[in-house]
Amino acid sequence: MSLNIRMAQVSDAETVTDLVHALLSELTLTGSEPPTRDEIKLSTMTILSERNGVWALLAEDDQQGAAGVLTLNECEAIYAGGKFGEIAELYVVSQFRTDGVGRNLIEEAIKFARDRKWGRLEVGAPDVPRWNRTVSFYRKNGFSEVGPRLQLLLQGNDR
Repeated sequence: MSLNIRMAQVSDAETVTDLVHALLSELTLTGSEPPTRDEIKLSTMTILSERNGVWALLAEDDQQGAAGVLTLNECEAIYAGGKFGEIAELYVVSQFRTDGVGRNLIEEAIKFARDRKWGRLEVGAPDVPRWNRTVSFYRKNGFSEVGPRLQLLLQGNDR
């Protein structure tokens, strides 16, 4: 396998959409519906075209195409001492999950974070009992647990 990781461009919107849709489909609990592919594509197009503190790294295999994606947000907080990065999505196509694609995406994200002089990278991980492999993956790549993340969905806000 020959892996290439590069910054996704607007022309990669279909590929990024497919990968994020696959991720959300895997994460969605039984009985719930993930966002539609069209909803994800609209967000992908907006994010990739505006480049307002959000980036997507695309992993590709020379022969088999898209292998994974990692999206990064630039955030800022007092507790973090200023700007830091947040991994919003990380997905590796199942056939590539034992090939180091995820580790390579994390390594590229770390390089990107250092270039931007971020003091840290954070990631929200799903609950441990159901997604123990995911949390273990992040731990193996140098992350440590600092607590849960909660959300509040705001009505009337499509995002």
